[in-house]
Amino acid sequence: MKIKNYFIIGFLMIIHTLAVAGTNEGVFFTGTDIRTVTANKGRPEYPEIALNVSETYKTDNEISYLYDDISDFLSSQPGFFVEKKEYGSQLYLRGISSGALFLYDGVPLTNDLTKNFSLIDGEIPLTHLSSLEVVRGASSSLWGPDAFAGVVNMRPKRGRDIEGLQFGASKSLSDIERNIFANFGHNMGDVEYFISAANKVFNISGDDNSNEYSFTGNINVKNIFYLSALHTYSGRKFVYVHPENGYNWPSSSTKNLSLVKSELSVKNNDYYLGLKGYYYRLNFDANEMSRKWEQDDSVFNLELRGDKSLFNSNGLISIGASYKENHILDSTISSRGYPPDFIGDDNFFKPFTEKLTTTTFTNTFYMQYQHHFNKIDLLIGGRKDKHSVYGDYINYNGSVLYKPFVGYELKLTYGTAYRTPYAAFLNEKDDPKPEKVTSYNLEFKKEFGNKAYIKFIPFYNEVKDFLMQDPYGGMSDYTDFTGAGLESSIFLPLGKKFDLTANVTYQQIWSEDENYNVLQYIIIWPDGTVKKVYKDFDKIYHEGANIFGNMNAHWHFNKYFDFDFLIKYIGERKYQILPKEHTQKMSGYFTADFGLRSKNLIKNLYVDFVVKDLFQSEKSNLGELNYIDAEGRRFLLKANYKF
Repeated sequence: MKIKNYFIIGFLMIIHTLAVAGTNEGVFFTGTDIRTVTANKGRPEYPEIALNVSETYKTDNEISYLYDDISDFLSSQPGFFVEKKEYGSQLYLRGISSGALFLYDGVPLTNDLTKNFSLIDGEIPLTHLSSLEVVRGASSSLWGPDAFAGVVNMRPKRGRDIEGLQFGASKSLSDIERNIFANFGHNMGDVEYFISAANKVFNISGDDNSNEYSFTGNINVKNIFYLSALHTYSGRKFVYVHPENGYNWPSSSTKNLSLVKSELSVKNNDYYLGLKGYYYRLNFDANEMSRKWEQDDSVFNLELRGDKSLFNSNGLISIGASYKENHILDSTISSRGYPPDFIGDDNFFKPFTEKLTTTTFTNTFYMQYQHHFNKIDLLIGGRKDKHSVYGDYINYNGSVLYKPFVGYELKLTYGTAYRTPYAAFLNEKDDPKPEKVTSYNLEFKKEFGNKAYIKFIPFYNEVKDFLMQDPYGGMSDYTDFTGAGLESSIFLPLGKKFDLTANVTYQQIWSEDENYNVLQYIIIWPDGTVKKVYKDFDKIYHEGANIFGNMNAHWHFNKYFDFDFLIKYIGERKYQILPKEHTQKMSGYFTADFGLRSKNLIKNLYVDFVVKDLFQSEKSNLGELNYIDAEGRRFLLKANYKF
């Protein structure tokens, strides 16, 4: 009944707006989307003053060919640290594990099955995307639950970005990895469309290859109706290795994700009104030795939002409401303990598994107001979420942007956010409650006449009721901690053909050890009742490296050739390979990538030669149970052609 009422109200409001809408141009904030929209164009615009968006990174720019995937791309940006695990990449944003909410075309890719989940290892390839839009800091008042340490919106290409057919391929000259993709798009004025497909084959460990493929597409009709869809599959095969006795056991995981989003909107020079709905489904399966876990999470969301300009267009108020249903099927909430010798000789894999099936509902109301003065822009916003299990939660955000002189910017932001407990919490915690964060950011930026700039962003986070997820220990007890740091970046053009980009992040987390109640053994009594026996286990909090940075030198040699040299530094890391006496420090190291791009030697043909880890740095990644050898030096050949 609630869904039906939302549809009726939204339909009536849109019919009313269609009756009075004009065709004048106006700029509007579109509620939970990370963008503004120009009415007569109906496309994302990135204005000079953006109180919500911290950065917009073009993923099809002149140096994007250097990167393998989204995780590789983000690891070269301030604040993002990526640790390679056995099962894939673990992302840290400002020292907070899995702290970023990822969106695809404005649709949150969150799920209630596991915290250790992302689609940044090629499941959504860079060839699908036009840009990554990044908001740093707590942002639940704008984008709802799980916008914890920040938001990353993956914006797909549109027809105007292709205007024809493009296809390409890449092949590693060092291993089995190979990629192919095809893009097709066209803008016919009233109708604009884009479709894309990609496939990747690679090998993590062992004799079996891993495979990923994806399809996406979108269509825009007269800037009134918009439809977007994505399907991606990832099958990864990997091996866990015991750090002491060398025992190993093969494992695998598969992710099947499908989503569809539709949006109906109208706008004129005074207001914007839109009705957006999306359906999202994730099948997440895992295999370990002879055990298999099949889990499913699906989300339906319907949102109605409107914007109205005020005070001669100096002010803009945005109001919205949404309804969300989340269905969880067979979520694994308790399974096995650690391998032998991790926390006692009597510990072993447990075949006993519990599962949870449930449905939750969330009703949301949000409001935001922004106002432009002579040299100051202000933004304040709030959002109330009413969750069927966890109750009411209210989040706030605010921004002040001050431009005292030409080329100088000073921005202060404040925000709160929460992360809804995952399915395991429902059973393992007597009183499940969301994790909460409050963040403060101060951004200073100085721009120079030749497009050069320098930027400094000190930040501070307070986190309450934080929970870590261990693949064998389950959920930790609640922990509070604080974190602070500084992100700095610089862009420096050196003449017409050479430019230098660099960034450095320093961060520090102050936290107590994580405490887990690890399942030791299970007693099944003759009457069928079950008794679980647990043992406390402590684990240090891992925030990634305390200092890391990147520097890229780009040389536009001539109209046919570009050269790029990317240096990364990863600072010292403290990490715990279980048990706690295995806590160690890993020294910092440098790594470097080199790229050569050939452009239009044959018209519309781009050929790239990339060397990853040029200096063959002696580095390792920190897996869940053991150190993982780095891939080492790799040679890749890429090509794409556009008709």
